Amino acid sequence: MAARPHVVLTESERRVLERILLGESNKEIAQHLSCSVKNVEYHVTNILRRTGHSSRLRLLAGGAAVARLLQEHSEHGEDDQGSP
Repeated sequence: MAARPHVVLTESERRVLERILLGESNKEIAQHLSCSVKNVEYHVTNILRRTGHSSRLRLLAGGAAVARLLQEHSEHGEDDQGSP
């Protein structure tokens, strides 16, 4: 399934997504963001749901669309509340 045209992610979800695109595991992401693995898993689940992807692998396969999503967030300053 392709990424949805306009998806709003929280700041925490955006940071997790950036780390996913770097190929990091949930444990590595948790270490970088100073949070629990459970917290990362929660954000990954939300990212997949919001972007319409069924798995982390499909999310990575849609990398170009995901990169555009991150760029849109930075350009529009879209920033929702969320803990790391």
